Amino acid sequence: MAATKRTPFQINKDRALIAHLYSRGKRQDEIARILSEDQERGYTLTRQSVTRDIKIIQEGWLRASVASIGEVRARTLITLDEMEREAWEAFERSKAVKTKRKAQTRTTAATTPGAPADPVSQTAERLDEDQNGDPRWFELMLKVVDRRCKMLGLDAPVKVDYQDVSKRIPWKELTNDQIERIRNRESLQSVIPGFVLN
Repeated sequence: MAATKRTPFQINKDRALIAHLYSRGKRQDEIARILSEDQERGYTLTRQSVTRDIKIIQEGWLRASVASIGEVRARTLITLDEMEREAWEAFERSKAVKTKRKAQTRTTAATTPGAPADPVSQTAERLDEDQNGDPRWFELMLKVVDRRCKMLGLDAPVKVDYQDVSKRIPWKELTNDQIERIRNRESLQSVIPGFVLN
């Protein structure tokens, strides 16, 4: 007897359950057995069918993660744009002309004996000075631009002289485990604490 073809509804329901079981570490043959033991299903799934469904599920996960990463990247770029705009506005405000006023001065001593004291002399003088702007806003803008360049991959790759780096590695002080990790291309900074490439 020919196998019955699953409806789109059944396929979606099966794939949801397969994704659940697969993400919990079940093997394909285990998943096929679990699904086939379900009496309400009315059909059985082979290991090959489960393998095919898992491949489709993984492709969907990959598409979703790429879309999610794209959305996060877009949101982050928008946030960086807003931060840069606000930093520019704050910098412009910090350049505004400041006005200083001199404090009032009192004269209480009499100039001649027996003469009344001088009244309060009001000295309010305006001192206008131009401001160059608060450099902290420039520092923030530079950090925002730097972060954007890193996200978009606009920075040129850093050139490393590996012969020089190899000479600076303290080979005699390394354990066999550390040497094996370096052979397996693990980063030198994670293998040798405090090691700096440049």
